[in-house]
Amino acid sequence: MRPSLTNRGWSLCGAAAALLVGARVLGVEELAMLAAAAFLVVVVAFVRVRRHALRLSAERVLQPARAEAGTAARADLTLMNLGHRTTPVLSATDSFDSGRRVARFLVPPLTPGETADAAYRLPTNRRGIYTIGPLTLSVHDAFGVVETGVTLAGEDRFVVYPKVEDVLPMPGAASREARMGSMQASRVPVGLDFFGLREYEVGDDLRRVHWRSTARTGELMLRQDEMPWESRSTILLDTRPSTHQGESFERAVEIAASLATAMCRGRRQVRFVTTGGVDIRSSGVDRYAQIMEYLAGASVETFVRWDQVVEGLRRSGDGPLAAIMANAERPDLAALGALRPRLGLVLLVAVRPSAYGGVDVGSAPAAPGALVIPVSSDSPFRTAWNQAVMTCQRSAAVRS
Repeated sequence: MRPSLTNRGWSLCGAAAALLVGARVLGVEELAMLAAAAFLVVVVAFVRVRRHALRLSAERVLQPARAEAGTAARADLTLMNLGHRTTPVLSATDSFDSGRRVARFLVPPLTPGETADAAYRLPTNRRGIYTIGPLTLSVHDAFGVVETGVTLAGEDRFVVYPKVEDVLPMPGAASREARMGSMQASRVPVGLDFFGLREYEVGDDLRRVHWRSTARTGELMLRQDEMPWESRSTILLDTRPSTHQGESFERAVEIAASLATAMCRGRRQVRFVTTGGVDIRSSGVDRYAQIMEYLAGASVETFVRWDQVVEGLRRSGDGPLAAIMANAERPDLAALGALRPRLGLVLLVAVRPSAYGGVDVGSAPAAPGALVIPVSSDSPFRTAWNQAVMTCQRSAAVRS
């Protein structure tokens, strides 16, 4: 970075120019001498600053690079003098969130080969995906009118996940029990066991066609296999702008993150769907990061695919469904409740206005076929959800 005038330097040059004009108009030599002295200060500052050839290296380490909202996180910086001279006092500026906020500190003189460490706290009060850096090191003259510097450390990505509550995982329902409307888990061994046949529907995987039955009946018939009930769960997040107001979307995102965390900790495969068409079908060690990465930067989606999403769940949905909604219309709730014969269990988390600072009007919404879990100031999500899950588990135990 080439030497340049600071704000103070520009102000000094402007004052010197004004003094010259005043000296010319008024004929006062003392004003001209003051102007010359000001310009001389600027020239000397340029000369002195140019002598500082900064040769430095910097490393930034985020601890951690992904943090949950409200938890502690920090950035550790390590600077090293690679030059042959002792550095002057340096001013360091590390930007956060593309420069919207910055961390500033001073670096003491470093002898050749010497290192210095610095650290600062990263804000985690709100979820998001942030850019940290680059780090700028600058040196000023004694009067602060000229500066030069160097940009180091590049940019790092810092992800703040939504706040997560410790809740029970979703109850399971295997293929056979799902189609019979039961909440009880399948007792079949883990693996792919033959369950039955059904007619082909548009969008089904043709690799599962049972050709012998197809030839006998004259209709395309698909083989259905019994899968482990633990591998089946879907989370639906309503991201339509028409159904959210105030902080309702933030609360819905936190609920979705809590459910995803509970399912992944339970080693279950999770399908995450939004009304805008996002469909994350992840398994293995990457599933949690994929879902939480989306939720960290999620916003309401103006492109709505409600009908397509519901139809997709009806065709290819497996296992229980947890839908997180706020201020949804009755037809939408009824559409989700109608999925129960296909999925076996539909849990509808209804975020009430009092859950995000509003006032509840009327009773909790009803959705025939679905178990509605109202979340409000009087019924926090963790308490309401855990009670609903335990109720489902007791019902399954009675049926068995």
